[in-house]
Amino acid sequence: MAKNKGIKTSDDSHNGFDVSLDSAIRILENFPEVMYIVDPQSYEVLYANKNFREMLGQDPRGKVCYKEFQGLEEPCDFCTNDIILKTREPYTWEFYNKNINRHFLITDQVIKWKDGRDVRYEIAIDITEKKKAEFELEESQGQFKKIFDLSADLICVADLKGYFLLVNPAFEKLLGYTEKELKASPFFDFIHEDDRDKTLKIITEKLEKGESILNFQNRYRCKNGDYIWLDWTSQPDSKSNTTFAIARDITTQKQFETDLKNHKEHLEKLVEERTSELSRKTEEILELSTP
Repeated sequence: MAKNKGIKTSDDSHNGFDVSLDSAIRILENFPEVMYIVDPQSYEVLYANKNFREMLGQDPRGKVCYKEFQGLEEPCDFCTNDIILKTREPYTWEFYNKNINRHFLITDQVIKWKDGRDVRYEIAIDITEKKKAEFELEESQGQFKKIFDLSADLICVADLKGYFLLVNPAFEKLLGYTEKELKASPFFDFIHEDDRDKTLKIITEKLEKGESILNFQNRYRCKNGDYIWLDWTSQPDSKSNTTFAIARDITTQKQFETDLKNHKEHLEKLVEERTSELSRKTEEILELSTP
């Protein structure tokens, strides 16, 4: 009985595998990822492991790879045969197989088959779940960017050293500074001097300890010299030493509160004056009525 030859890489100067065909097949057969071997000249599938056969729902051995794997009538235009036959080096790439709706991270390599011919040996790792997670992340980031760009509220990321790292367009619309100007100076430079101590205090006592902030109010200077009132909600991230914050303009609300306070004080003063006048009139009447 003829003894199986070992399977070797086509370039013996490289450290490829040099094991018996039977041993290699046993290893490949039970490997939890896709593995197969194809003749790059005839496109015949020489071997497909159990995992790949189950994924395809059939046994492709002895058949043409581009028909069985891709459902095509001619060789794939993305086939790597020419690349690996020319370079004689492993080639890694990503591919989406629409036939089975799976994403793969693939490595192709030329090896020697048992009769001495060059064949393509492929390992394909299923990365469908990873791709799905990446897509969902990109979609989520895209939705956040829309909110970030369109929000009328101020949205920013700042470090605990006192610098803006990221600001949305609402900053420029409301304060008048460009993003470059806002990032160039510590944000304390834009805060009203009467509010700097309380701002520093809450950063030290809350944010630097990983605690979130709700409804903190301070005044920011606009480029034209005016000041506006902002109401902040902030959430620190201890891993990156940054803070994500949202602020809304409450200047109109603050003005209304001031006007209401002034009006109340004015009414209280009028009542006080009227009460004093009535008291004086009462005393005068009492004096006149006394015999």
